[in-house]
Amino acid sequence: MLRIAPLGAFKNGFDLLDESDRLVAVFRGSVWREGGQITAGPERYQFRRDGRRRFRLDGAVGTVAAAWRPSVWSSGWEIEIGSLRYELARAGWFARAWQLRSGRRMLGRVVPRRGSTRRAVADLPAELPPPITAFLVAVVLTLWRRDEAAAAAAASGSS
Repeated sequence: MLRIAPLGAFKNGFDLLDESDRLVAVFRGSVWREGGQITAGPERYQFRRDGRRRFRLDGAVGTVAAAWRPSVWSSGWEIEIGSLRYELARAGWFARAWQLRSGRRMLGRVVPRRGSTRRAVADLPAELPPPITAFLVAVVLTLWRRDEAAAAAAASGSS
């Protein structure tokens, strides 16, 4: 189980910490757009938005992982890590937790802590390398931020 600790109140980013509070990876997000940099050990990766329905993780050798929403009507996201394919889907209709699945089998999840939108825990497969785990968490946190922005826009439009 990994703990997702926000970098600060006005910063878009997080530290990914293991059970012993050792740093696994860092995501430093852009304040203005959906993107940023993931650092895991000495390696650096770029988290990029590629259109409204696609994210990718680029390393020194090119794209390492990608996430995309197959259609506007789809609630889940397809994940591609090398030759492996997964699905990232909400745990339930109104749930904020997201699950990583392979077919119908749940492999792991990212869950907010006590209703927070920034503090969370990630229980993802141990065989995933730290930059990939940080990528999946960054995708989920970006989706939470989108949900918050949509809710705020709807609330301000109804008043």
